[in-house]
Amino acid sequence: MQFECPVCQNALRKTTYEGTNIYPCVQGCGTFLGRRNLRLIEESREESIPMSAVPKVGDDRGSIKACPKCRGEMSKRNYGELNTTVIDYCGSCQGIWLDPGELERIQVFYEAANDFSEGVVKSRQAEAVFACPECRTEQARNEICIQCGLVFAKRESRAQVERERRFAGSAKTSQLESVFDDLLSVQVDQQYHLTEALLAFERKNAYQLTLFPADQRRGQWRIDEENLSALSILGRNIFGLLYAFTMHVKDGMGNVVLRLHRKPRLYFHELEVYDEAGVQFGLVKRVFSFLHRVAVVNNAKGRRQLRVVGPIWSPWTFHVYDGGKKVAVMSKKWSGLLKEAYTDADKFKIEFTEPLASSKKRLSLAALMLIDSLYFEGRKSFFNHFMAAPGIQLILLGAIIMWVWVKL
Repeated sequence: MQFECPVCQNALRKTTYEGTNIYPCVQGCGTFLGRRNLRLIEESREESIPMSAVPKVGDDRGSIKACPKCRGEMSKRNYGELNTTVIDYCGSCQGIWLDPGELERIQVFYEAANDFSEGVVKSRQAEAVFACPECRTEQARNEICIQCGLVFAKRESRAQVERERRFAGSAKTSQLESVFDDLLSVQVDQQYHLTEALLAFERKNAYQLTLFPADQRRGQWRIDEENLSALSILGRNIFGLLYAFTMHVKDGMGNVVLRLHRKPRLYFHELEVYDEAGVQFGLVKRVFSFLHRVAVVNNAKGRRQLRVVGPIWSPWTFHVYDGGKKVAVMSKKWSGLLKEAYTDADKFKIEFTEPLASSKKRLSLAALMLIDSLYFEGRKSFFNHFMAAPGIQLILLGAIIMWVWVKL
């Protein structure tokens, strides 16, 4: 059956659009289709049309058109309650004539209204049912979980406090990173007690740190040893290198920025390094070397970060290497005649000669504490440092064995 355009009276051509038949005018005057066909086009999502691509349509309420199919008079009506598009509708054959742009406009309005209603439904469903964060039981929103009795408001309050704590911790960490990024050198002055000078009996170690450039916001830093029990004091004075300790590196406000824990070892001594949040991020270990005093510094994953080397012919100096590059020098300074003669209250300095990551600068400070406990605790002479070299110890042990063998 041939349909004619009600505007220009030219033949309409049959075509397929979104899976159904329509009859557009060859001159572009409009499109004729059935009511059921228009419903199928609305529900189809094969073609998505943006609102900006929809042309504006005029209001031709005064013009009356003849139905292309039955030639009956078509009436004007709004298409839907929310859609303001005015269409030409034939009550006899239920045919619809759409002027240019009206088909696209109907599609866009339908998809927008449908997406909105789906969003409302999903939102209401999400509000109506949710899973308890503790036991994962799905339930309607309430103040208390029906399964485990969790009070949701209290949990949210605790979560908020934890978020604020983490934020404050991250702010503190960023400030520490800034201090160590700018750090060029640090001087470490060991404190002493009167009992140490008079009785040669140590209670605990304490140090004052002088940072350059100075940390103006936090004042004078300190290192305090935690071990105060009688067992730890006896361990220090009787067993020497075998004793364990825990040290806290504190800024001028008393905040702990590093925690150092030394494990008791016979030779391969270790020092665990923890950050301000209590998370281990490094390990300093004494390693074997024939004519050098060597310690390596690893991160929490066991990857080497630094290597600290002290030759026996220069007992008061240690060189810090990052890979094959020397980045810092640790040195023992003269602390005064009385201190040197009657105490082991030493003075050290770390000078960073090359740019170094802030985390490695912190690990360097930790390495100095292990070196102090291994080689400078007790008033030790050059001979003591010379005999501390593993190669010299092996030579001496071999000589003793040979002497005993000859005597026997």
